[in-house]
Amino acid sequence: MNNVTPLHPDRMEAIGAAIGHDLLDNLLTATTQAQALGYLVDSLQALFEISGHHQEAVIGGYAVALVNVLELGIEHLPRLTPEELQELHSQ
Repeated sequence: MNNVTPLHPDRMEAIGAAIGHDLLDNLLTATTQAQALGYLVDSLQALFEISGHHQEAVIGGYAVALVNVLELGIEHLPRLTPEELQELHSQ
């Protein structure tokens, strides 16, 4: 008989957010692309190791932790004209 009490969905969402925040912290300290990729893989593996009825809450918390950073990063990408893009491709 399993005596483990399942965690509330809000707690599971907080766990997912913590995994996402850890990823962001680790990405800030990564010195190579390979190291950053390793951090991403580790965080995704941590998400999938969490089983139970509230896995969607865990993944949702993870996504919430990352989405603002992604939005800001994408917003600040340089906007290139088609001519500038062509020039980059021809280099």
